[in-house]
Amino acid sequence: MNTQEKNWSEESWAALPTIAREITQTVVRVVERRGGKVLLVGGAVRDWLLGLPIKDVDFMLEHPADEVVNEVAKWVGGRIVKHDKFLTFSILLPGGDHFDFVTSRNETYSSPGKLPDVHPAPLEEDSRRRDFTVNAIGIWLSTEKKGQLLDPFDGQKDIQKKWIRVLHSMSFVDDPTRIFRAARFLARLNFSLESQTQSLLKAALAQNMPNFLSPVRLRNELAMIMKEDDPLKSLRILEEWGGLAYFQKDWKVLPAHGDNPVFRASSYSEERTIARWAGWLSPWGKSNAQKFLADFGFEKNVKKRVIEQL
Repeated sequence: MNTQEKNWSEESWAALPTIAREITQTVVRVVERRGGKVLLVGGAVRDWLLGLPIKDVDFMLEHPADEVVNEVAKWVGGRIVKHDKFLTFSILLPGGDHFDFVTSRNETYSSPGKLPDVHPAPLEEDSRRRDFTVNAIGIWLSTEKKGQLLDPFDGQKDIQKKWIRVLHSMSFVDDPTRIFRAARFLARLNFSLESQTQSLLKAALAQNMPNFLSPVRLRNELAMIMKEDDPLKSLRILEEWGGLAYFQKDWKVLPAHGDNPVFRASSYSEERTIARWAGWLSPWGKSNAQKFLADFGFEKNVKKRVIEQL
């Protein structure tokens, strides 16, 4: 399929899970009644273009987004979680589903590895802050552009080429977590690194840019990998790059990991993730596992449950 010719049509709504479709339609009704703008963004658009199941549904709204999110939450009976510093919101539903709302913004980085300073910006400018071109595509859900794609960095072409490509040369310096995200998306999508992106990633690792990240931010990236259908594939990529050394110097994917059924694809659950942490840490012994869990700021309850399985 030529993604360049693809628009979001009435038939496209079937690509969304039922609850996501209902939420999306509610968001569109609220925004259009208010005369505002909203885009479907990020992984949902990428996966739709690839013909993959859509799991995460994120919306981008104009500033201020509070009133829209408040009204949508009332309609769907959800609880709002606000992240004021980053102009983002989540609506949590009683059944456990959650939907994220980002206020269109730009970001500046005071130094490598620091969390960004964010400022409201027009919807069309928000794409510039994304990690990779394939994640910087949006679908207009309102206005006269409804159904059209917003793709200022030719992410559709990179999807066709099966490339992961950064948006600018300072991407891995501004935010070294993108190194670990690159490994995750390469493994999940069976993509390759675009040549310039590969050079930039190698340079960032040569400069030890992940050392600028806090242990908690590093842990969060590893936690996202542990939730993947095949986390070992991402971990092998990181091992090849030398990326696992930022957690423990001697870490590598061992035969014991490959033999452990907990790392094979199955539906996500918190219990499975706990079991994966235990399965990953087990070969290095209980004392090393305890040190890692403490050094990287795991919550007390999580540490207890992991150690119990070692």
